[in-house]
Amino acid sequence: MDKKIIHMSLSDLLKKSAMQICYLRKNKEKTPPVTPGQIAGNEAAHAKSESEYIEMRGTFKVGMKSQDLLIHYAFDEIKLLDKACVLIEHKMIKPGSVVELWYRNASILQTVVYQAFALVNPDRNLETATFFVDQGNPKLSVNIGNSYIRSELHLGDMVFSATAIKQEKIVRFYVDKAKATLNYDTAKEFDAKYKHKEFELLNEYFNFRTLEESKTIKIK
Repeated sequence: MDKKIIHMSLSDLLKKSAMQICYLRKNKEKTPPVTPGQIAGNEAAHAKSESEYIEMRGTFKVGMKSQDLLIHYAFDEIKLLDKACVLIEHKMIKPGSVVELWYRNASILQTVVYQAFALVNPDRNLETATFFVDQGNPKLSVNIGNSYIRSELHLGDMVFSATAIKQEKIVRFYVDKAKATLNYDTAKEFDAKYKHKEFELLNEYFNFRTLEESKTIKIK
């Protein structure tokens, strides 16, 4: 008998509560539509990208007895250097805007979590995400297995270097969250322990520093 396969978005695991993910899986018609702001953000990220490797997707497989979980993630941009691979996340911020500290922290967490999954994943192949190919872009592939991998967050005009120190612990946390979303009771229990606390709980497993600082963006 073939195993059941459940697809999950790492972005959802970062941005949504376990109970919300559980609910939306069972009530797909309630899934919020893509907003104009999200579309504008994606377009701005693509416009800022300097590499041809945009929206590169990887898949992390979690094998279970009766089913497999496939956790998907996509990097906004990947730069291939002589001896390094730079995984880049872009966040659109209007010049002069004030960036809330929670948004900065959430963006940094996303950057290091994506990096952790890429490093722990035995499958180092990345391919252009299907939705981006459907928009008329070429389907590209890249293997990051033999590269020194580092990550950057481009938050408006600010650039942060972000590094997952204990990748396995970060990945385990989100794998546990993914499993918790499989039924309402475990999702509720997970959220009671960890909802709105993920950055504080995981920040001992990563570090970050500012590479460039904008004069037009303030963080409060």
